[in-house]
This record gives sequence, structure tokens and C-alpha cells, in this order.
Amino acid sequence: MKKLALVLVICLILATSIAYATTLTWVATNNPSENTDMLSVITQDSSGYYIGGSDYSPGNEQWRLEKRKLTNGSLISSFGTGGVITNNISSTNDRIQKVIKNNGFIYIAGYVNNNYPTQSDEYWRVEKRNASSGNLVSSFGTAGILTVNPSSTEDELINIAIGNNYLYLVGFDNTLGNQQWRIEKRSLTDGSLINSFGTGGVVTSNPSSSEDQAYSIALDGSAIYVLGLDYNNSDFQWRLEKRSLSTGSLVSSFGSSGVVTVNPSNGGEYPSVVILDSSGLYTAGGDDSLGGSNTQYRIEKRNLTTGNLISSFGTGGILTVNPSTDSDGISHMLAVPSGLYLTGYDGSAGSGKSQWRIEKRSLTNGSLISSFGIGGVINRRISSADNCNDTANYLTLDSSGITVAGTDDSPAESDSQWRIERYADNTYLNTSLSLSARPRNLKRGSHTALKGQLKDSNKKKLSSQTIRFYKKALRITKKKVKGKIKTIKKWVWLRINIKKRIRITVKKKVNGKIKTYKKWVLRTRKYLTTDKNGKFAGYISPSNTAYFKAVFSGSFGYKPKSSKQIRVAVR
Repeated sequence: MKKLALVLVICLILATSIAYATTLTWVATNNPSENTDMLSVITQDSSGYYIGGSDYSPGNEQWRLEKRKLTNGSLISSFGTGGVITNNISSTNDRIQKVIKNNGFIYIAGYVNNNYPTQSDEYWRVEKRNASSGNLVSSFGTAGILTVNPSSTEDELINIAIGNNYLYLVGFDNTLGNQQWRIEKRSLTDGSLINSFGTGGVVTSNPSSSEDQAYSIALDGSAIYVLGLDYNNSDFQWRLEKRSLSTGSLVSSFGSSGVVTVNPSNGGEYPSVVILDSSGLYTAGGDDSLGGSNTQYRIEKRNLTTGNLISSFGTGGILTVNPSTDSDGISHMLAVPSGLYLTGYDGSAGSGKSQWRIEKRSLTNGSLISSFGIGGVINRRISSADNCNDTANYLTLDSSGITVAGTDDSPAESDSQWRIERYADNTYLNTSLSLSARPRNLKRGSHTALKGQLKDSNKKKLSSQTIRFYKKALRITKKKVKGKIKTIKKWVWLRINIKKRIRITVKKKVNGKIKTYKKWVLRTRKYLTTDKNGKFAGYISPSNTAYFKAVFSGSFGYKPKSSKQIRVAVR
């Protein structure tokens, strides 16, 4: 039954026009209850979006997981029940914090609180489910579910990541009687701890005797970077650790013995997220150095090896942004070659209101990219009444745009609903794609080599990108028109396979002995992948004279591109 109230403040949706190179294409909302429904995370693959959080429909927060279409955000009915999986694990407040897709499966992480608000026994929970159906994968944990309960009080799982075919979990536990960082490394297959990491698969860190919490994790080929909170200076400060991916030990060359701390003021500096790319490490969160309730957000860029600030970014490696005199914050960010995307909220709407804020900034110096949104920023005040808060919590990207997810209070004050917005983004980097054929004239049955290179508009050579190949062909169809059969001819591009030259090991028996040698052979592939110099090379054996082209379909931060057509003559 819908809840009743003597006074109902309706938070009307305000129309916002998005200009320039960023266009709002669709919006999907969901309001399971007339209370606080919290959307925590969104991720995607080629089959759809996966969205996690909680809803209040049982009268308490329960886990809620949805799968939605990429085209319009509608639910995919084959997943769960009508596109939704809910789980009311306890009779108090439980929430999904993170969802990750990996090889046909999704890993869902969060917490369960058995006795809110006293939090007498809050514990970690991870589920592994089939990405198509949403069914639990029984080989993981116990019947698809892993629970971790280090103490009989407050233990919370906040984030997870996948690297080198392992699952890493971060959060905090209360085994010492105060909150300490907890990091675990587990098998993706069955969820078991990896004993070579830390002590029996677990690393703990307790920098203070008060609240220390690990919030966010990023990985590269050899290390994990964990950002969180510590209370070591009698006020909350940022703490960033770099640890070995294999053993969990601190990497001493980073910061001070593996640790960097940031404490701009004696207020409560809460970190939000850490990400990385090849140029550095980005951390973001709150900064209370302006005093009072005027919290600004802070972004830092650091060297991956030393942890030192990279001075070319912002001012001396630090960028602070203060859109309002109220509370402003960052919830999530992603780095792609065309820029740094950030989502969060600001208080510029006034009267205790918060609104969505989405930015795109330069990876190099942190400046706003003016072609995105309006001057580099999209502000979305969705609810109109006082005390109605709208927050953009997470974003995901694909080759044509961005999808932002969060909550808004437009149904009514204190009635937060899920909200997903899709933007077409034309600020991705342009690309160039070359293609040549050698020889261009050949006998039927012979091979010609197709070679080329992929670069972006900054002349950067793009590695690990997919290139597909097409042949121009005359398609002939017959159609009945007014009782007569007509022949229709149309030139179309048909996708073709290509052969790649690879070296294999061959064993052969010579004079009674087995000898091993290397041999170059051609193997058929559906596509080629560019090498570290952005180059690709393959072979075709056309049966007739035709035109061919290579196609790059685009990827995060890069626009699609087709090569010029080339003619290959066959005699």
C-alpha cells in the first residue's frame, strides 16, 4: 500500500536542455517504494546494463538488481523475474554496493545488516550469477553465495575488482573493536581465499584506533591501489595504499613505505574513488578546507610508481572545485583517452537541494573540456522542491556515449527513485585508419596482404583495438511488384574473415626421433587486433576483382572509422 502523509511535497521534474556535443537521448526511472530506493552502481556489456542498489518495498532496504536494454533502458524480461532480482536477506537494511561483469558472469557485492540501526552484526556478501538469466552459479561459495563475517559487530564490504583472474574485495571489519581496512583476494571460480595473499588471503590495515575504512580499488598488472579513510590525526583524512597484486604487501617505493595520506583541513575529508590509466593515478573525494558546510571536491593526479603529485595537473597535481557554498561531491569517475568523466552532485540549486553534476576534464591538466555539455559541465536539477536531493552516483561508457545512474526525489520529498540517463557524446577523439593491399593485382588462388594503422586525432597509435574487414558485393534480389517479378540490384558491404600469419610448433618424427621446429602458417580470424604501434596485417585470397575496406567500430573515447576503399584485381 502507498504511504499516506498530511503534507506531500511533490518534487517536479525540471526540463533541462543539453547543448553542444552532448545530447540526452533517453531517461529510465524506477520507483519501487515511496521511501528511499538507492541506486549504487551501473555497468554494461554488449547485452545490456546491470544496475544494483536497494529498494524499500518490504519496509526495509533489500538488495535490488536489474538488467536493462542498451537502446532505451527498458527491462530485459529474460533476466531474473521481468528483468529484476530482489532479495530481502534480513529484516533490516541491506544494499548492493558494486556489480562487475566477467566472462559471462556477474559478481554482486554488498552488505547485510542483521540488526539495524544498532548494527550488532553487519557482514559481507558476494553473489555470482549468470549474466543472461541472473541465476546463481552454484559452484561459487555456497550455492552461489559467499558471506564473510569477521566480527560480531560492524563489517562492511564496499568495493570489488577483478585482476589477473582473481577477485579482490575491500571494505572494513571490526575485529579489533574499531574499524580497520580489510582486503581479500579470492578465486573467481569458487570464491575461496588465495593463501599466498597476505595472511591466508586477507590483508588488514589499522592506522588509527577509530574509523578506518577502505572505499575504492584500482588495479594494474602488478599492483592494487586502495583509497580509503583513516582517523590518524584525530580527524578524517584520505589514505592511499599501493600493494603487491600477488602477495598484498606494501610497495615501499610508493609514497612513504607504500602509503600516501592527504589531510587538507581538520574537517572530515571523505575520499570517494581511485582510478588509473597509463599516465597516472587519479583520486577524488571531499575537501573541507573552506570550513563550515561548504564542502568542495578535490581531484589529485599522482605518479603510479612514486605516488608523487604530477604537477602539470591542476595546481601542483591538485584540482579543487567549488560550484556552490553548500556541499559538493564526486561519486565516481572514469578515464578514457578523450578525457576524465566525473559524476556527483553540487548544492548550487540552493535551499538544501542537491543536483546532478557531470563533468568532462582534460587528463593532462584537469581543465574542463568545453565541447562537453555546456562549458564542460552538465547540471541536472530534476526535483524542484526544497530538501529534495538528486545525486549522480555512477557512470559507464561505450563507443558512442555515456550512461549516468543515480537517484532523484521527483516523486516526493524523501521518496528517492532510481534514475538512468543516456547521453550521446560527440567529444570522443576522432580516429584515422589506413589500409593498403600488396599486391593489388594477383592470380586467382593467390594471397594479398592487407595492412594498415589506427591513430587518434592526436596522432597517438592505438593498440589492442579491433579491426574488421568488408568486401563490396552486388546483392541481387527478386521482388514482386504489381504482380510482376522485378530484379533488384544493390551494392552492399559484406563482412569477411581474414587470415593471420602465426608461428606454430610442429613435432615430426625423423630417423626414429621426435624433432620440434617452428613453422609459419595462416589461420582464419573474424578480425585483427592492432599491435603496440597501432598496426595490423592479414591476408585474403579473393576469387574475383572487388573493393575492400577496414572498419574500426570505435571504443571508449574513440570514434568509429572506416578506411578508404581499395581495389584488388584478380585475373
